[in-house]
Amino acid sequence: LVQCLQSIAGGNIYEIASGMSHHYRNGTWDTLLQLARMNERDALDYPSMLIERIRNSPYYRELLPFARDYYETENYVFVHGWIPSLMEGLPYNATYTYLPDWRKADTTLWYRARWNNGIELACKHKILEIGKTIVCGHWHASYGHAKYGNQGSEDGEDAIFTPFSAPGILAIDGCTAYSGIVNCVVIEDTPLKEEN
Repeated sequence: LVQCLQSIAGGNIYEIASGMSHHYRNGTWDTLLQLARMNERDALDYPSMLIERIRNSPYYRELLPFARDYYETENYVFVHGWIPSLMEGLPYNATYTYLPDWRKADTTLWYRARWNNGIELACKHKILEIGKTIVCGHWHASYGHAKYGNQGSEDGEDAIFTPFSAPGILAIDGCTAYSGIVNCVVIEDTPLKEEN
């Protein structure tokens, strides 16, 4: 959502609204219209009003400030994309290295981690937290089923959007905007004591 707003502020609203952006395909554009209570024509004519309405919405003002980079329990770590790691090379052929102090990573590393494909980092690059399962979203579970489970395709009629699990990972993104599926997993575990 924040990334889409930045894109709109940068003048890319027509690219987004015309379907040439992942913000359209993943449903973010529709979410913005709903939060701003605007129709598409008005949003295109008044992008600054769209941005202002989003930033003044209860979601943006009250919920987002409480968002965390991660939440950890005794046996699980919950993240959006993945935990921060060190990357060398270009994203499509990069090598990744485990970052032992990832919990203390700076804002830039957390921003990158938020958009990583956790399935790739867990299954191919073995960026895992020993003794824990990392529960992630962002990348659709069908990718894991197709590439690492050898079941179905990533986005065809035979795609499997149910949660994907492998050692150290539970990927729950059902690609809802495309599949209409929302995955829900109940996890019971012991919370860790908060550090001051």
